[in-house]
Amino acid sequence: MGVYKREDSSYYWMCYTVNGVQERESTKTTSKAVATRIRRQREAEVALGLFNVGWPGERMTFEQLCEDYAKSHVSCLSESSKEAFITRSSWFGSLAARG
Repeated sequence: MGVYKREDSSYYWMCYTVNGVQERESTKTTSKAVATRIRRQREAEVALGLFNVGWPGERMTFEQLCEDYAKSHVSCLSESSKEAFITRSSWFGSLAARG
């Protein structure tokens, strides 16, 4: 199916498969070309194992969320943003350890 329009939305939606399960989500864009690029990016993330969809109701810890974010996004950040991410991650991690 790929990229498609829903009657109840002005945005394009995308459809892709993760572990044999069909997933659908909004691309949050009204441009079909941009939506197609977003879908291709998502499919690449799935193929490389960088994108995971948890079971409904499954919870992630903040630490897991930071690790997933780091795997998929930190390499694309500027050096100052990388430093800020690392600083904040370690600060929040120390709060979790106290809790």
